[in-house]
Amino acid sequence: MDNFLIIKTTLNYKKIKELLGTYQMANHSKVVEIRLFEDILMVYFPETQGTEVQIKAIDQDKFKSTEANIEPTFLRNDKDEVIGITANQNGITKWLKIK
Repeated sequence: MDNFLIIKTTLNYKKIKELLGTYQMANHSKVVEIRLFEDILMVYFPETQGTEVQIKAIDQDKFKSTEANIEPTFLRNDKDEVIGITANQNGITKWLKIK
């Protein structure tokens, strides 16, 4: 499963579906895709080979890696729609949901 970041989560299915989509790094062309494979939420990096890292849900929209120093958090608007991700890994990067 090259190019996947596996997210093990105890979130309900409706909340997981809200996270699915394509995200683009703010001010950059780099993209990631959030996908559901069976019952595992996955982050796919189409431009990078061999970047698999497991992360676990620590809150409804916040995750933490057990293998790497990364903490992705999904962002929501006033209507509770997922609009992006911030990832804290030696600094904060912002990813905007584009689909």
